[in-house]
Formats: sequence, structure tokens, C-alpha cells
Amino acid sequence: WQAGDAVWVAQTNRLVRLVPGLPQRPFATLLARVQCTQGDSLFYGGFGAPVAPRLAARGGLRFEGGAPHFTGVQFRYRLEGLESEWSAWTEAAHHEYTTLPAGRYVFHAQARDRFGNAGEAVTYAFEVLSPWYATSLAILLYVLVGLAILGVSVALAVRYQHRRSRQQQQALEDEVELRTREADTQKKLLQHLNATLHASNERLEELSEQKSRLLSIAAHDLKAPLTNIYSLTDILLEERDSGSPNYEFIELIQRTARDMSLLIENVLTSAAAETGQVGLHLAPTDLGALATRAVEQCSGMAERKEQRITFRTHPSDGAFPVMGDELRLIEVMTNLVSNAVKYSPLEGAIAVDVVCDADRACFFVTDSGPGLTEEDRGKLFQPFQRLSAQPTSGESSSGLGLYIVRQYVEMHGGVVGVESTQGEGSTFWFCLPVLDVGLTPDAMPVGAESGSRA
Repeated sequence: WQAGDAVWVAQTNRLVRLVPGLPQRPFATLLARVQCTQGDSLFYGGFGAPVAPRLAARGGLRFEGGAPHFTGVQFRYRLEGLESEWSAWTEAAHHEYTTLPAGRYVFHAQARDRFGNAGEAVTYAFEVLSPWYATSLAILLYVLVGLAILGVSVALAVRYQHRRSRQQQQALEDEVELRTREADTQKKLLQHLNATLHASNERLEELSEQKSRLLSIAAHDLKAPLTNIYSLTDILLEERDSGSPNYEFIELIQRTARDMSLLIENVLTSAAAETGQVGLHLAPTDLGALATRAVEQCSGMAERKEQRITFRTHPSDGAFPVMGDELRLIEVMTNLVSNAVKYSPLEGAIAVDVVCDADRACFFVTDSGPGLTEEDRGKLFQPFQRLSAQPTSGESSSGLGLYIVRQYVEMHGGVVGVESTQGEGSTFWFCLPVLDVGLTPDAMPVGAESGSRA
């Protein structure tokens, strides 16, 4: 009410006199009501001292405030324990907090008049209780129940594992017994098969020796008549001019006799190598010099077909020392070069290369023939194998040349191989160990010892 120049304002526990023109003290912010948001529970109605309530877990509160002014009043709020900053000023005289977590809180509210004068803040302390299932007693109960369940689970697991281990052990013992019986049966079967195989090998060795003896006898018996035929045709050719009648037939007979003699010689050589009867006369020699002699021996064949043989050494002025049998190595190189001449076309090109590095000396022959098919590759270096390609001038082929090459090279401790692309020619090669100063014939591989030639 108004009395003179003063205005009296009633508050909860006092009267405030407002006198215009006099300095005013800060007014007090009022807390009118504190109510639970989940029901009609009223914790504070604006009269008396506030009592700090204890709310159920996840509870909520609604706060209503006031100020000794009629218009233009604004409020701001802060909940200590949840918020660190005041809220923005608002004209709403109430503020709600829902589903508050357990803990202790202090609610702060402050009002300001329309002139911007802030009043004294009002506070209200309260506590939100933990739910029953989060209390210490409940946690202790959980621990006890968990320990009991764990103990029972461990006991059941140990019992199950023990039973399972016994079952696995029994299954393992049964499996071992079964495998033992199977192993005994297989052992007896293998012993029987080994005995049979041993007997078969002995029989095969016996038959192979008989075959070699018969082949050697037949070859030797054929060599003498063929030699006579070759000698008689040679005499006949000397007595006739090249233009005389039957001269070409006599030449054909002589070539046939020579080819048959070469075939017989290859057969005897192959049989002797198979039975280990071929020995090597090992001595230090130069692979480049031997290659020169092999190329010279085949140059006549190449000239008749108007072919060009290119011979190179790498390094050009180097030595190519190996420990070997000169005659056998010349035979190997002559065989490879003559094959290149056979399968290269007329006027074709043949390259012969000798290459040496710190460990190996290698001999390469590259022809300009039709190359090798995949089927041909599987037949290479095997006895009595004919390839799909045919000699370009009808030359004969025994099917033993490459087989003998492989045997001689391996007897020297070397390796033999081929590189070929169908339609682009082939390169046959072999490599031998470079001669070591301290190497002697006794240190060569098995089969490379000195001995008589077949």
C-alpha cells in the first residue's frame, strides 16, 4: 500500500518500504513453490524455511519464483551440481528439471526488475536418491549372486571338460589302435610289393642285359657287311665318271650304307652308355677350340645347303678351360650343329656361340628351323624319339643323337637344355664346369673317370 511518498510491499517474512529518490537496497528473489514433476507432491509452498527433500531416483522438480515487482520482471536459473553457468534471462517465473540423476543439488534463482536491477539470489538444496537396485546393499547382493553363479559355472565347466577329455582320450586311443592295425597291414603290403618290385627289377635288368648283348651282336654282325658295301661302292665310283650310267644309284647305295653304319654306331654307343661301359679320357682342354673343330666338320653340310654358320666366342679372345674328353665333346657339338643344319632351310642362318664366366663354359647352337611344339619338348633327349619337324633336305635321323648328347654331357658333370619358340627356331645348349686349377680326373663326377672308349 502507499503511505505518503512511500510504497510498502509485503514479502514472506518482512515488509519492504520503497521511497522514490532514496537509494534502494537489492531486493530479494522469492521462491514461491517447489513441486515434484511426477505427481502432486509439494516440497515447499513459499512459507517457512525451505526443507531439503530426498527425491526418488530419476526424479524431477518444478521451481516457481517471484519478485516484489509487478511488471517487467525477468529471471535466470542455475542448478549447482548439474550446470556451471546461469541460464539466459527470461520472463518465465518457473523452471523444471526432469529425470535428474542421483546426487546432491542446489537450485539458484535470481530476479531483476524492469530497470535491470538484479535482486538477491535465492537457493534451495535437495538430494536425488539412487534407485534401490543401485544401492550398496543391492551391489553387495549382486556380487554375492555373481560369485555363486561363477562358482557353479566353474564347477560345471570343470566337470564337462573332464568328461570331454575322457571321451577324447578314448577316441584317440581307438584311433591310434585303428591306425596301428592299418599301418601293420600297409607294412605287410609294402613288403610284398617291395619283394615283387625287386624281383621285377632283377628280371628287367636281366632282360636289358640280354637286349644289349643281342643288340651289340646284331650291330657288330651288320657293321662288317655294311663296311664291305661302302668300300665296294667307293671302288665303283672311282672307276666311273659322274655322268656314266648307274653312277647315281651307286652313290645312293653308298649314302645308305654310310647312314646305316652311323645308325649302328649310335645304337652301340647308346647301349654302352646305358650299361656304363663308356669311359672318358679326361684331360684339360679348351671348349672354344673344340667348338671350332666341330663347326669345321659341319661346314661341308652347310655349304651344300647354302647355309651360313656364324661362330663367336665370348669373350672373343678368352680361354674356355674345361676338364673333358675331347672326342666325346666334339661328338656332342658336332651332333648339335649337324642337327641345326638338318632342320634349317636352304640358305638359312646358324649361330654357334661359346660363352664363359667364372663358373661355367657354355656352348650354344641357334638354328632357323621351325621350332619345337609342346609335344616335341616332352620327347627331347630321349632315345628313339622322332620330332614333328623333318630335315629340310631329306637327311636321315636315328632318333638317338640328342639322347647321346645328354648322356655325354651329364657324364662330364654338365647340364643340357633347349630354348625354342615355334616358328622362330631353337637354341640347343650345354654347360660344363670351368676347369679348376686343382681339379684332377679323380675329382670328376661318377662316370667321368678314365677308361676305354666303346
